[in-house]
Amino acid sequence: MVFNGFRVEIRRKESCRKASNVQMPRNQSASLVGRYMAAQSIAAILAEGIPMPTKDPVPADSSEGLFRHRNGIPAVAVVSVCAVMYLVDMSVLASVPETDISFAANFAVPFDLMVCVPLVFYVLFVRRRGITPIAVLPVIYAGGAVSAAVAIPNAPSLLPVLLASAFVVDIAVLAREVPRLAKMFRKGYLARKEESAQPIEWYLGGFKEVVPSKAAARAAAMETAMWYWLAASWRQTTETPKGCTPFTYHKECGLVALSCAIVALGLTETVVVHLAVSRISAPAAFALSALSLYTLAWIAANARAAAKSPILVREDSVTAVWGAFFCVHVEGGRIERATLTDPRLHKNEVLDMSSLGGSPCWVILREPMEAETFLGTERRVKAIKLSPDRLQEFMECVNKIAAAKRQTAQDSQVRHATRCIHYTSNQIENA
Repeated sequence: MVFNGFRVEIRRKESCRKASNVQMPRNQSASLVGRYMAAQSIAAILAEGIPMPTKDPVPADSSEGLFRHRNGIPAVAVVSVCAVMYLVDMSVLASVPETDISFAANFAVPFDLMVCVPLVFYVLFVRRRGITPIAVLPVIYAGGAVSAAVAIPNAPSLLPVLLASAFVVDIAVLAREVPRLAKMFRKGYLARKEESAQPIEWYLGGFKEVVPSKAAARAAAMETAMWYWLAASWRQTTETPKGCTPFTYHKECGLVALSCAIVALGLTETVVVHLAVSRISAPAAFALSALSLYTLAWIAANARAAAKSPILVREDSVTAVWGAFFCVHVEGGRIERATLTDPRLHKNEVLDMSSLGGSPCWVILREPMEAETFLGTERRVKAIKLSPDRLQEFMECVNKIAAAKRQTAQDSQVRHATRCIHYTSNQIENA
């Protein structure tokens, strides 16, 4: 068998011949020869390219932020408990005698909804999950709004005292929590900004430090990134990071032109719908117009991001981007090949980042990889579907990275096997 330019079989015979001339006990000689043969087997396995078992790496994003999940009660259960408390208060208020209704509406209900319900929410949800106490403030004010709606006017009430106390608590909590959260957000934001050129990654790194849910963190990051691309990116110059080859994905499919056409038609439609609905209901007309403008803002921001954020191919990795809201980083060692042929995998095993109308290709992975989806959930994928404009050149670059990583891995295995052979040979000679 030829191994790294040498014939392992010849070396093994020569080493065994040398070992036969050494005087040693039969048991020790058999032990050393057995170890040597085991080392030869390991070398043969490594030479064939069979990977040795390794420990799975610890996920980079394994609850290292400020808030960690600590056996929290499901959110649905907590919301159900609070809803039951509201229903009990409303039922009691509906059945209480008229002589006691003033006390129930102006004292009992405000105390329950503005003190008891927020306290239950804090103990069962906020404290157990390590969430910031700012999350309790909306619950307090929701209870105040309901209490004000059912209060009996021109009668003594506990509601003004509780509202004043809530305002004081609000100021105290915000004064304590806002600087702390801002510091944690800035830490995650700057850490991601040094590693990535994508705004969605910057804000995602910051929000993951201060938001307990990955889905909520991604939603907040997408919202912030949308406004960044819409309002703060016009002075930004497109600079490709050093050592990267950019591949656009918006030209062949006409993504920018299509987005501009949709925005232009949407503005016209918004005006027409507003004028038509305003004859029936002015609030409804303004609500529909605001929703339409917000949707058009998302479309414009995504088109802007697609034009400014190409796919980046480095010497040892690929960073796949889809508009303003999606970015996946793949190490070169994980890539098997890039192909034009559909791998026929299950749809949940393929991360689709292609553009409508573009020519697709698939980056096949050596083994399944945990990838974060558009909605913030994670799933194991075996391939990534992309649609770069320069398709053939992109595939050549990716296949070149995969071949280089394979060669590096094989060279490392060869060096390791050679060291095993030399070490065992030296043991036999020294014995």
